[in-house]
Amino acid sequence: MKNKGFTMVEILAVFTITGIILLIAVPLVINALKTSSDQARNRFKDEILLATESYIQVENIYDAPPFVITVGQLLNTGYIKSTLVNPENKKKITDDTNRKIEIEISVNEDGIYEYRILE
Repeated sequence: MKNKGFTMVEILAVFTITGIILLIAVPLVINALKTSSDQARNRFKDEILLATESYIQVENIYDAPPFVITVGQLLNTGYIKSTLVNPENKKKITDDTNRKIEIEISVNEDGIYEYRILE
């Protein structure tokens, strides 16, 4: 009678090949996740800074820099969409913690306005 099944060598070969594939794939997946997370964070900050710049220009707010505005002010005046999601806490921008995010507006020595999210 013939034995059915795999030999120990065949099983060992399958595990070895699987291990090699995992050694290659896992770092690539982790790197891709980190990169996409960084990109989402940068897009979020860019969206806030663009809204801040528009707010300052359209509303003619030229207080003596440096001064600070909040995301809540941008939301209340319609410069930020309420559907925007903060990638840090995965909550909509309308959440109380996100509404309190502050943006500092200052002027550099060349007279150019600079915008920075305070963290």
